[in-house]
Amino acid sequence: PVPIHTWLHPWLPALGAAMAPLWAPIRHKLTTALAPWHPSDASALTLLAPWRAVFGAKDWDTLLTRSILPKLQFALAELVINPANQVLDQVRWVLAWEPCVPAARMAALLEAAFFPPWLRVLHQWLSAAPPAPPPDLEEVTHWYLGWKSLFSEELLAHERVRRQLNVALDMMNQAVAGEGIQPPGASNAAAAAAAAAAGAASEVAAAAVAAATQGGGGGRSG
Repeated sequence: PVPIHTWLHPWLPALGAAMAPLWAPIRHKLTTALAPWHPSDASALTLLAPWRAVFGAKDWDTLLTRSILPKLQFALAELVINPANQVLDQVRWVLAWEPCVPAARMAALLEAAFFPPWLRVLHQWLSAAPPAPPPDLEEVTHWYLGWKSLFSEELLAHERVRRQLNVALDMMNQAVAGEGIQPPGASNAAAAAAAAAAGAASEVAAAAVAAATQGGGGGRSG
């Protein structure tokens, strides 16, 4: 069948906003058509990509959130991180959507569904104890750079992605220095604990000040 955009979009320069009432039913049809879709099927990307510039940002984000992003997350959940025999299909399916998925959305997806298992595998690799052979740090570096090369410059510049790659670099640097390898997430947990402790201390100090003030006030009244 001929994609609907091929005969509708040529009318946009002439009709413009007059065509807007068509977009909601078209989005509904697209959502229905995508229900059985699997990310291994690139035809959905071909079907949707021409509509990004037509639908408003909010409507486009809603369409992605309903029909695309959950399935991309599911694909990443199926990914097995295996340095000895890595299959990259699921990652490539997901990254193929980068032209259609805003960088912030893609970075959040990777942060939630890709980086946690990836960092766990790296930690296990670097923390290998006898009788397992010690990790070859040159091989680890090559593995890290290979993964990094899969991401676009825009994604690499995003704060969420940079933060996760920095966690990996920190673990690699600890291994080079012969230090204990800090598990991924440990620094975040420590920071959260410190923030909680600081908040509790502030509350105690505030309560003490309030009590002193009330006590002083009672002395003056007497």
